[in-house]
Amino acid sequence: MVWERLDQSVVNYEWLTKFPTGRVHHLNSFTFDHRPILVSLVSNGERQRWRRKPFRFEAMW
Repeated sequence: MVWERLDQSVVNYEWLTKFPTGRVHHLNSFTFDHRPILVSLVSNGERQRWRRKPFRFEAMW
């Protein structure tokens, strides 16, 4: 039996500068040979303030 990690994550410098608190978590999976990946972009202590975009309706006729 061969044991190896099948799922990985890759980031570059731009991603690291845009999301400095970003973290990748490999979750457990008991039914598949792949592990789900959870990407956290904001740490638990921080809150990101998002501006709600106004709803826009585009007439298609």
